[in-house]
Amino acid sequence: MTRENTDEGYAVSTVSSEINVLLLVKGRIDLASHLEKTKERLTKAQEKLAKLMEQVGAAGYKDKVDSDIKEVGDERLRNLTAEVETLDAFVASLEKLTLQ
Repeated sequence: MTRENTDEGYAVSTVSSEINVLLLVKGRIDLASHLEKTKERLTKAQEKLAKLMEQVGAAGYKDKVDSDIKEVGDERLRNLTAEVETLDAFVASLEKLTLQ
């Protein structure tokens, strides 16, 4: 994903930490409504990320948790981090589009 694409009116949806989907939305959706929904998704993703980071950072996590569970947690952490970053960039691009 390039910053240029989001500035040109594309919506970004995170599939995984490595895959994003771009959709042309400028002129096709109610930007104000979509902006509000995206902000809500961003808030929820940030809350999930904070909770997961708290769990992973808890005392004894590294010593007491099986390596398989740690790997799953690490993957969830990467995916949530990517989702938050993508949603944050998308909110910024929607805000820019609503000003145009």
